[in-house]
Amino acid sequence: MKYLIPLFLFIQLFSCQNNDKVVDEKVEKEKYFDVEKAKEKYNEFSKFSPSEQDTLMTNLTTYIYRKPSAAAWDTKFNPEFRKYYFDNKHNLEMTYLHHSSDSLYYYYLLRDARDQKGMRKRGVGGKFYLNSEMQLSGFEETFNTPTFEDDTLIEIGFTLMEEMVNTGNVTKFLNDKKMILWPDNLLFYSKEKHEWRSVE
Repeated sequence: MKYLIPLFLFIQLFSCQNNDKVVDEKVEKEKYFDVEKAKEKYNEFSKFSPSEQDTLMTNLTTYIYRKPSAAAWDTKFNPEFRKYYFDNKHNLEMTYLHHSSDSLYYYYLLRDARDQKGMRKRGVGGKFYLNSEMQLSGFEETFNTPTFEDDTLIEIGFTLMEEMVNTGNVTKFLNDKKMILWPDNLLFYSKEKHEWRSVE
């Protein structure tokens, strides 16, 4: 009998360890983010030809990227600045693009940004309408994320992209500063000037 009790305790301990291992593996599996699967789901960008991609990214750069020093909000779309945006389109990286309905698209891309750790990136998401000549209308930046490493931004972006596509907005995440930096009580996106402006 004295040998049976230690044997029973050993079996119980071994069983608990196995159960813990199964739980840990399940949690790890649930935490895993499949980048390729996420990009495949919102991969509308790949359907455009290389020249169309160049045109689209140059147009998006015109809206999103910092304007030339000689430009103002109401002149930054002038033809003389086109080369500047074309030369800087590499600073934006299309991550997710979804064709919703008719000519409406939802987008999420990464752009260069500076923080206390130096040059990193932030995520930018929103929507626009696109015609057959790759011209944009109704453009909007719905949100900007904080700066992170690429892997984190891609994962955050997928969550926000899902919300935009399903609901048309990201309202439920506006108070989550790990997800969305702007808009907040200090900055809003001006659809007239296509810039982030201070709340007065």
